Amino acid sequence: MGTPDVALASVSVSTFANTSSAALNELNNKTRQLLQIFNTYGIPLSNVQTTALSLYPQYNYTNGQQILTSQRAGQVFSLRISNVGNGSFIGSLVDSITAIRGTVVSRLVFDISNKTDIISRASTD
Repeated sequence: MGTPDVALASVSVSTFANTSSAALNELNNKTRQLLQIFNTYGIPLSNVQTTALSLYPQYNYTNGQQILTSQRAGQVFSLRISNVGNGSFIGSLVDSITAIRGTVVSRLVFDISNKTDIISRASTD
């Protein structure tokens, strides 16, 4: 038995705008905010990876007609969070991230970075 000291999470952010360019600009602004939050919480850039970037049109369908309403831009990050502490650290981090409109934290998984002692103890029991 061990105490988790690492968390892995997926953070996605998305935005809508009238044009692709405007959607990407707004996404860049939100991405800068997220990177600042990661930095504030001591998550090095080496532990942040973009896993997906998307840009696509949004439509409404009225009377069988497809009407372009906006462009959607999105980005997904994979985070490795070291030294998670007692859980309040993660809660505070998630609160800060989700304060940015259009962000979602998913697949939050806790783990133990060094399992050598646990494996060793399990094999002797």
